[in-house]
Amino acid sequence: NEPVDRVFNTNLYLDNSSAIAMGRSFRDTKHTRHILRRYHFVRTSVENKRLTLVWIPTEHQLADLATKILSGARTSFLTSIIMTIVPEKNIQDSKRSAQEE
Repeated sequence: NEPVDRVFNTNLYLDNSSAIAMGRSFRDTKHTRHILRRYHFVRTSVENKRLTLVWIPTEHQLADLATKILSGARTSFLTSIIMTIVPEKNIQDSKRSAQEE
């Protein structure tokens, strides 16, 4: 576990442009001023260049697999994207190491 100061820049992929605008803005607006400053982890991380907010189309939001009920076609599509990111060989290797432990 490295200290937070040593964490490298990480991309956070969002399909909500308003959330990105709030995360990038360092000013309080009439909609966000009620949120206590200590809860602005994302803003602070963006300001310190530890986090980059990246917009992606809703169709490519991989987090939907874990957060929403999806149709079979949509589940297959998102799963296929993940399988291109994490090749089958890596999955097989991780299964093998888990069995060895």
